[in-house]
Amino acid sequence: DGTSASGRAARTPIILTGATGYFGAHLLKELIENNYEKIYCIVRPKNGKTAAERLEKITEYYFGKSLLDCVEIISGDITNPQIYNKLDSVITKNTTIINCAAIVKHFAEKKILQAVNVDAVKYLIDCCKRHDCNFVQISTLSAAVLPGKVVDEQTVCSLPSDAVPYAASKWQAEQLAFAAAANGLKLKIIRLGNLAPRSTDGVFQI
Repeated sequence: DGTSASGRAARTPIILTGATGYFGAHLLKELIENNYEKIYCIVRPKNGKTAAERLEKITEYYFGKSLLDCVEIISGDITNPQIYNKLDSVITKNTTIINCAAIVKHFAEKKILQAVNVDAVKYLIDCCKRHDCNFVQISTLSAAVLPGKVVDEQTVCSLPSDAVPYAASKWQAEQLAFAAAANGLKLKIIRLGNLAPRSTDGVFQI
């Protein structure tokens, strides 16, 4: 990929959502360690803390150090369409948006699940289509269930009848993504199983 003056490989720019979550924080660390030169994190202020303060607290908790010097923070809420105006100055055709943001409580309020897990995905997809860039949607295995069958990230199936509200919202988001991919969106879906504590030290969600 070539190397920049900073010594980091000049790889595709990354815009990451959900970096204050357990999975998102660890993915951020992996991206940094794999020399992605430009990483932007969309983080919303919350409970009187700025976006930077929130991300710093999370990375210090999980990794014993702040990772803020390796990223550029875009303060905002992905459920607010106005945040996407801020991306116009940093996004390029080569950018990859990775969406780790999600409400993962299985029985959260439907309105909140809809806003974060579905509506925000639509906004992200629209942004990627507008800029012709790449979209990676972090989903869940529970969004694709075929009894007795093996499923992978390309399996499309109907919503399981016993799906909890969380899984149903992630399934809805997948349908939006698949429909957009059929019309040219550069898409990758990654379906995670159950997250577990780190094998190295047992640390889990804050």
